[in-house]
Amino acid sequence: MTPQRRALHARVAEALEARYAGRTDDIAETLANHFAQAEIPEKTILYCSIAGRKNLQVFSLKVADGYFVQAVEQMDRHQITLDPEFTANLLADWLEVMKWSADFERTISIFEPRLPQFRYLAQTSRYAQIPALFGIAYVQQYRYVEAEPLLQGALRAAEERNELHALAHAMLGLMNIECVRPQAGSYDKVKDVYDRISRINFEKDHLYFRTYSRFYWAWMLMIRGDIDNSLNVGLNTILKGQEESYPGAYGFGSTCAASIPCATEEFART
Repeated sequence: MTPQRRALHARVAEALEARYAGRTDDIAETLANHFAQAEIPEKTILYCSIAGRKNLQVFSLKVADGYFVQAVEQMDRHQITLDPEFTANLLADWLEVMKWSADFERTISIFEPRLPQFRYLAQTSRYAQIPALFGIAYVQQYRYVEAEPLLQGALRAAEERNELHALAHAMLGLMNIECVRPQAGSYDKVKDVYDRISRINFEKDHLYFRTYSRFYWAWMLMIRGDIDNSLNVGLNTILKGQEESYPGAYGFGSTCAASIPCATEEFART
């Protein structure tokens, strides 16, 4: 692009910022594009981050991912170190996009080289969510040795900050590990986490967290041989899904209920 075109994009972006002062979030996508074309990286990063978060909130995951990719690429290309709180929010939001997209292999490929950077963000309000969501990516790729210390660290950080979403993500990841690799004490650990999640007063996503915790609790009950209680948890999860119009609960509850006859070979129970 010619210098004249870059300068034009810069003028347009600055004029829009002035016109929409106090509500630039409304046009974050437009500003991100103009500042990117003007090759002004700091402002590109800022508005890509805002645009990414806006699209995450409406579950437009592919679009959100594109903005977060652009923001991080600008940071890397220009070797820009931003305010730790801003950076933690950016990375936590991007990790959430990849979690909802079930893009776990890509999550690991992107964030594994960045592990040393996490310490720089340790005092931020959303720090705990980063190792929690990254740990879940390891869990989903069956890399439990790498996952467990990240999830334990996220759990400690979330408890210190009372960061409930990170706390729940970390606990669900640890429940998964205990169910997949059951050993002495696994039942008590899963029950403790299930009880804790049931008591947490989430502002949002409570259906997701509680559904997943019920699923792991039913799984652990089945491992223990407590078939009737496992089946009851699955059926109650289906009822919760119907009551709260939450398809995820209906789906996971049905999975719990259907897996029991398969495990016990009591197919008449289906």
